[in-house]
Amino acid sequence: MRLSSFSVVNYRSITNARKIQTSNMTVLVGKNNEGKSNILRALTLAMDIMRIYSSDPRSLRFSANYLKSRTQYNWERDYPLSLQERGPNGFSSVELDFELNGSDILAIRSLTGIRLSRHIPVRVSINHSSVKIDIPKRGTPAFSNVENKLKIIKYVCSKIDFNFIPAVPTENDATRVVESLIEKQLLMLDTNPQYIEATRTIEHLQQEVLNEIADQLIAPLKGFLPSVREVQIHLRKDRRRPVFRRNADVVIDDGTPTLLQQKGDGIKSLTALAMLNIPTSHDCVSVIAIEEPESHLHPESARQLYETINALSVNHQVVLTTHSPLFVNRSNLKENIIVDSGKATPVKKVKEIRDVLGTKVSDNLINAENVLVVEGENDKIALEKILPKMSESIKKAIQNGTLIIDDMGGAG
Repeated sequence: MRLSSFSVVNYRSITNARKIQTSNMTVLVGKNNEGKSNILRALTLAMDIMRIYSSDPRSLRFSANYLKSRTQYNWERDYPLSLQERGPNGFSSVELDFELNGSDILAIRSLTGIRLSRHIPVRVSINHSSVKIDIPKRGTPAFSNVENKLKIIKYVCSKIDFNFIPAVPTENDATRVVESLIEKQLLMLDTNPQYIEATRTIEHLQQEVLNEIADQLIAPLKGFLPSVREVQIHLRKDRRRPVFRRNADVVIDDGTPTLLQQKGDGIKSLTALAMLNIPTSHDCVSVIAIEEPESHLHPESARQLYETINALSVNHQVVLTTHSPLFVNRSNLKENIIVDSGKATPVKKVKEIRDVLGTKVSDNLINAENVLVVEGENDKIALEKILPKMSESIKKAIQNGTLIIDDMGGAG
């Protein structure tokens, strides 16, 4: 299974971004405030809601307010402001299209009895009062069956491992990604018999301490409530084992052993991406959304990060936003998507990317847009001094590198 495309409608600044094709590496480019990050966050929102629904189907019966804290969706903020007055009940929606392989088709047929083609769409819609998950497959009433829908969503979530790496503005965001990935790897221990037996021993020891605390509480409580007979203290079962997976310290020794939290943004990003490249299940595809990976990085670190992401895209699907020409896919232009005016359009020409990124030939500090060739070195030295005095525009061009003066080394 793989994510073949997705659409975003009426989420923040994105009004109609249809059928964004996703390959192994899909690059979203655009000017500031055009909605690149909003597309990634809409994709993350949809995957989060699918995961919540697959683990607890009852959650979608509650109002959207119940999900605010879990999905970070706020209708007043996230539904386009220009549409709120004429559409007070409007939905933000994300439609995902998943491409199935032969084993996926057989597995879903075994679970539901439904004969599928190579694709299955899932639409997630949310407004200020409700959340919906639909499988808009025309002509097949079996898809409207609640049990079948839940089985399909659970199956999709078991086959797609989604991770979102935001731009790194704060210390907490920088390390949270690595910590959550470590926790996810440790989840595999939950099926290990030795681990299960060890946690039972720990739970037993914990309960002995909790029982002692409870016994000590009875006497003072009876002073206020004579009817008290017993006090019991239990750790919630869903809180016990996760405790053993959290608070891992990552120490990076690059000459000086240092906690990851104290490293620079480049090392943090590389560590997170390297962890994502650790093989877990061959039967599961990772979709990794990365927001402006070059943010806060020195150009050399950004280049290292690009190489890591490129290696990651061999076995995973990567969707990223960028302002850097370094991350543009030059070998397959249509895998670059220009986000502009609330829409997303595949690139046809390199010039479109250059224009939207504002890239100039002189930006690499080596090439220039204009070259004045002179005979000898003395001519070059003289003209570099004289021309700026004669023309303000030439002075600026020499300063910013759009004009250089080069010599032929003299006549031979």
